[in-house]
Order: sequence, then C-alpha cells, then structure tokens
Amino acid sequence: MRSLAIGSLSIRGFRNIAKVDVELGPHFNVVYGDNGQGKTNLLEAVYVLATSRSFRTAKLPDLVQVGVDTASLRATVDEAGESREQTLGLRRGLRAARIDGKRTPTLAEYALRTPVVVFHAASIDLSSGAGAERRKLLDRVALYLSPASLAELDSYTKAMRARQRVLETRGESAVDLDGWEALMVQHGTATAAARRGAAARLAPSVCSAFDRIGPPGVPLSIENAYIVLY
Repeated sequence: MRSLAIGSLSIRGFRNIAKVDVELGPHFNVVYGDNGQGKTNLLEAVYVLATSRSFRTAKLPDLVQVGVDTASLRATVDEAGESREQTLGLRRGLRAARIDGKRTPTLAEYALRTPVVVFHAASIDLSSGAGAERRKLLDRVALYLSPASLAELDSYTKAMRARQRVLETRGESAVDLDGWEALMVQHGTATAAARRGAAARLAPSVCSAFDRIGPPGVPLSIENAYIVLY
C-alpha cells in the first residue's frame, strides 16, 4: 500500500475560515478548539481539496465565505516519497482543480489522485438516514472502480432536472420530453450498474462485520445492492 500524507495546507475564504496556513504532521494530527471556531470546516476543506466535493452540502456557493467572491485551497501532498501540489478554487459554483499547476481533464481524475475517508457526526445517517446517503457512498466507491461513473451520474442528474423543468413549464405534451427521458434511462442504467458493482465490492466486508456484531444465526447477504437478512 502506497503511503499518502498532506503536508502544508493553506485555506482562503472557505466557510468561516478567512486565512489559515498550517503544517501537518506525517502521522496523527489533532485539531481542537471551542465550538463554532471552524474545526469541522477545516476538515471539510481537506476533503474538498482532495475530492472537489463536500461531505456536508451539494451547494458549492455555501463553501465560499460570506462577503468574498472566491475560496481557494492549496496543499502539498506526499505520496510514496514523491511530492505534488494540489489546488482547488471555488467561485460562483464553479471549481478549478489543478495538480502541480496543471488542470486535470476531469474532476473524476482529480479526485482519484488523493483518496480520503471522512467520519463525522452525520455519518450515522448512513445506516439510519435517508437512502441518499447510502447512494452517495456507493457512488464514491464506484468512482474508484470506474471513473466514468461520475460523468454518468452527473448526466443522469442533469437530464432528470431538465425533465422536471419541462414538466413544470410545458407539461406532458412537450416535444422534447421523450428525449430527456431517454437520456435518464441511458445514464440511469449505467449509474445503477456502477452502484451494483460498488455494493458487490463492499459486500464481503459488510457481511464479515455483521457476523461479528449481528445476532447469532442471522446471516446477511447483499444482492443487487440490497441488504437481505435470512
């Protein structure tokens, strides 16, 4: 397994963090402070820098500090002894991601370079919350199995929103409605297949964990991305 560590970290205009420059240790780092000082925002900044997305919101403008136009994140990343610089800029809902000063062809390719996992207070929603949280996990795993799955999901979401706008403004008789629905089927089928693949990859670990913590004599299996108890 290749080692991966974030060294220096610079944050500008992100959430309630106007300006922070910090040098992180190579192993375990502790961030502490009073409530509302920005501890979670700092962790979120690391996650956004690594993945180009937030684990707290899908609304990118929410990440930019009130009163400023642009947020920027910069870090040095050491991977197996080789260092690189990653930067991410946020402006009016747009993202500009660069590695060593060069823009990556896609955000999916950028996200693959620095895999991170976050555990936070809302993580319990994964088991007790709405299905959207579980789909988000499968989409994240699917990204590493098939990078094209991110583009399929984005295309499905755009087609779904466009279809909804057509229904709301022009009704079921709109001539372009069939076209949007066809795109939903095309990209939705690909997204569903990617999620099934992600569920299959997670299944052995999930079943093993359930064997340790579940009631005796109640096996668990995952079939087509659904959990089944016998």
